[in-house]
Amino acid sequence: MTAYIGIPLFVIFWGGYKLYYRTSIIPIEKVDLISGKREIDEEEEQFIANEVEKGPRSFAQRVWDSL
Repeated sequence: MTAYIGIPLFVIFWGGYKLYYRTSIIPIEKVDLISGKREIDEEEEQFIANEVEKGPRSFAQRVWDSL
């Protein structure tokens, strides 16, 4: 039950932000989710290629890489 406290808090803070700054909700037809996708896909391909070149990593190497 206590895990659901975040839902009303989110609605309160989001609504308060919208009222305080007087911002409007962007209509779904105007939201741009495509711009820049090609660059992101290219970077992801390079990242995956670099990971494959590294080969299998031990646990210590993975921990070191995450730092």
